[in-house]
Amino acid sequence: MAGGMAMLMRKYTEDEERGKVIGIALGAAGIGAIAGPPYGSVMNAFAGKATTFLLLGGIIAAIGIFQVFYSRLKIERKSESEKVTSLWKLLADPYIILAATSLMLVNIAFGIFNSGLPAWLIQRFNSPKWMLGLAFIPVCIGYALTTNVLSFIPMRNMRWLVALVGTYMSVAACLSLPFSTSFAATIGPTLILGIGYGLIEVNIYPILAILVDTRHKSDYGSVYAIADISICLGFIIGPLLTGSLLQLISFSWVLWMLTIVLFLFAPFLVFLKKPIQGKPDQETESLLNGSVSAKNVEE
Repeated sequence: MAGGMAMLMRKYTEDEERGKVIGIALGAAGIGAIAGPPYGSVMNAFAGKATTFLLLGGIIAAIGIFQVFYSRLKIERKSESEKVTSLWKLLADPYIILAATSLMLVNIAFGIFNSGLPAWLIQRFNSPKWMLGLAFIPVCIGYALTTNVLSFIPMRNMRWLVALVGTYMSVAACLSLPFSTSFAATIGPTLILGIGYGLIEVNIYPILAILVDTRHKSDYGSVYAIADISICLGFIIGPLLTGSLLQLISFSWVLWMLTIVLFLFAPFLVFLKKPIQGKPDQETESLLNGSVSAKNVEE
């Protein structure tokens, strides 16, 4: 995903264009997420686990072979003047860390949701196995619709605010889901969670590109690698928290604990409203060059 996002950012340099292509890319991911849970639950219940993965693996292999023959790979070497900011300097940027933390926290919520919801549905509503995948359809629909719709709305100066709203929507979803009284009642909270998830991702990705453009030498691959690491950490921490805490407290309290963390973190997104601009690397180079020239003049 990092490579694909970096390619899009290099090709589309205007914020409005970037919003559109990122929305389309994330919307396609949302469509895959919509099809995944129902496909897995129905196929696993009626065709068996082996058939489920064999069919999916065959489709992925066919797409991979097509991409190898269709894509034209080329290695480009950059000169010293074109070298970009290192990964470690990007990790030292507090704005990038703030945006990446936002992605991590919302994916922790999604990871807790994915790992704990099926067992909670069986325990609370005695839901059959084939229905468990259907519970994920609202969140995926909310995510896909949000990313596709927002891709056509220019929001350069409002992205931080929309991400803030998405975080609070995730708070509302995690807070209200445990109060559901039936399987159908879970549709509302899960739909809100999907919308909040989409609002955050479709705005944080362009913000990361803006931060690289305004504060560093452009290197979209590294900054989106940081974003992918944050997402992966979220999907690791979420299930780990669910597995370790589910027996000690409950699925409801795991969600409510996360709600507190998200609620306290959300106001920090205000700092993404007007990040301090300037390219640290170039400023350092100019200062060094200035000091060298001054010494030469004195001599």
